[in-house]
Amino acid sequence: MESAVVAIITGLLSIVGIIISNISSNRKIEHNLQTSQEVTNTKLSYMADDLKKVSSFTERIPMMEVKIAGLEHRINKLEDK
Repeated sequence: MESAVVAIITGLLSIVGIIISNISSNRKIEHNLQTSQEVTNTKLSYMADDLKKVSSFTERIPMMEVKIAGLEHRINKLEDK
């Protein structure tokens, strides 16, 4: 009888240890996932800013081409005089 009680107590303590270990492990994993998500969000934010800059250039280049064409036309007129 005494050995059965000892076995039950040992089993319960083992289960409690496993539960505590799993909770601790899950917290670490959640923390790592949260950190990784924050890093990913930061990188995406920087990429979005870079994309806005590139978009700005793609909008300005055609306007610059039109202005250059106008300047070339004016230069050609002046050279013809």
